[in-house]
Amino acid sequence: MAFRATAFNDPKVVELLKNHFVCVGIAHNGAGRRKDAEGDFARKLIGKGGTLQGLHVINTAGDLIGYVYDFRPQSVTAMLDKALKKFQHVDAPPIDFTQKDKRFVMPQDGLVVVTIAKVLGGHDPVKSAKGTIQNDMENAWKTSLGREHLWVRKDEVQALVKGELPEGLKKRIVRYHLVDNTRGTPTGWAENDIRKLEMTLKGGRLVGSVHLETKDGSRGYEADLFGFVAAKDGKVARFDIVASGQFWGQGTYTPGAPKGRFPLAISFTLAEANDPLYNLIPDAVRCYADYLR
Repeated sequence: MAFRATAFNDPKVVELLKNHFVCVGIAHNGAGRRKDAEGDFARKLIGKGGTLQGLHVINTAGDLIGYVYDFRPQSVTAMLDKALKKFQHVDAPPIDFTQKDKRFVMPQDGLVVVTIAKVLGGHDPVKSAKGTIQNDMENAWKTSLGREHLWVRKDEVQALVKGELPEGLKKRIVRYHLVDNTRGTPTGWAENDIRKLEMTLKGGRLVGSVHLETKDGSRGYEADLFGFVAAKDGKVARFDIVASGQFWGQGTYTPGAPKGRFPLAISFTLAEANDPLYNLIPDAVRCYADYLR
């Protein structure tokens, strides 16, 4: 999301970042739980800054020399200026990031599917004054898209090529991807939250319907699914599905949902291997140990 009044649209901040820093984006959620060099690196920062959210400045040894969780231009500029004055080159051996925690590695010969969620209505009007950062934030909050990746295992890919729809893949789609992630990391569905799951694939056409609801009824989703899954030359060549229905409630980290029931649509389509985000690990992999079950 890009907000007009935030630091990344400020000329001074952009100039500082372009000329004096190497900018790196880290998929932070769950990074500290990794049992590999990436996890060690993340824990080193978490121990000093408390979180991987926000903006960190580190030296060549990975030591934290600047941190801010305030994206107003003046706050970011002050932090960057202070970090520049504090920075000193430190010789440090390179870190071997080649060995990966297998839980966070995309399945070999698997499939990556992009999911996009969108709340189609129901939000209250934006109340803050136009031209303020609060107004930009509210507008973004109420119009943002939720992007995620669905991972498909090799054996499931082989089943799809044969025109079959594995039960494990159905449940993964339902439990971890039929969620409202438009405002943050969503809460997945427990097995007992699945009140109804009908999903069939025949002749390349997928149809289905679901009813998901927590025990206390505070959160749920009733939706129909429709799409096409096709194979060519022994590979999945098409995976286009849309889920559309009524959602209600919110998760622990997704506050600000519309009141009552609201329309939510979620699309699924094959990821492009040249997409810069192709290797991005699904949030659900970090949050749920049984994701690829």
